[in-house]
Amino acid sequence: MFVLIEGADASGKTTTIQSLSDHVSANPEEFANKKLMHIKSPSGVFGPLARDINLNEDIDPLTKFYFFRAAIQHDTFNIKQALNSGCLVIGERYIYTTEAYHCTLDDLQPDSQNMSHHVNKDQTLKPDLMFMLDMPEETQIERLKRKWEEQTVWWEGLEFQQKFARKLRSICENEKMTVICTSKHAPDKVVNIIAQAIKSKLGRQ
Repeated sequence: MFVLIEGADASGKTTTIQSLSDHVSANPEEFANKKLMHIKSPSGVFGPLARDINLNEDIDPLTKFYFFRAAIQHDTFNIKQALNSGCLVIGERYIYTTEAYHCTLDDLQPDSQNMSHHVNKDQTLKPDLMFMLDMPEETQIERLKRKWEEQTVWWEGLEFQQKFARKLRSICENEKMTVICTSKHAPDKVVNIIAQAIKSKLGRQ
């Protein structure tokens, strides 16, 4: 089973996935004794290159987009391999983040390449369960200010982060993801909502 967790920065993805992983590991029978695999996009060889690609002003936006689209294809291959071996895969960000991120750049760049015309979800996997961790904008701003006391790269700017969160929210709603407000639910409640959905899908309730 492929379970996807999306969300803007500071939405609680890392905390939730770590707690969910601990919960699954501590209760293997409830999850059909499946081995858990966490895949954070971009994974593998693409991960260490992503930051440098983003910061390189000599690389045009379209080339950057196709780098990240290739990373998604690499993630898809790894997810398929894990599923074929019987794993429960928890994905942290996927094609929907890539779409939201680059379409947000369209909104901020005068020489936009109109990335939405290049987004193609063919040859990617449709997750079995999809969740978006969300929060009100004022909460996101507070969390981001705490997370980044000093901005070090352009994508940490509040304007970009807010536009990105809105774009991702719209995409996730169109994809009919289950939205969980992490400012209204305690972390253990968020994990419980996702865990119960997984168990129900596995027929373990």
